[in-house]
Amino acid sequence: MAKRTKEERQELLYRRVRELQRGALKRQLAAISVMAAALSCCLCMLILSAGRQSPINTGGSYAGASFLSDNAGGYVLVAVIAFMAGVIITAAIYFYRRNRKNR
Repeated sequence: MAKRTKEERQELLYRRVRELQRGALKRQLAAISVMAAALSCCLCMLILSAGRQSPINTGGSYAGASFLSDNAGGYVLVAVIAFMAGVIITAAIYFYRRNRKNR
């Protein structure tokens, strides 16, 4: 086994660190994608079942679900979709800038 110089060992170390960082980044992106897909599925089920259900009676006006009894469910749904889109766009920009900086 040939001995490596200090620079060779250092380059191997930096290369391995970059590989590990890329793997962690891929896992984070996969987790975010799975969560976004799950939220999208839940929203689709909510949209499809919204017309079939009777309004929810919360018993008070302090619960967030009380909007559904006032036929304002569409506004809540739009707010949730907008929030989800904002989170996805923010995460994509964050990961893009982080990848660009590491190159």
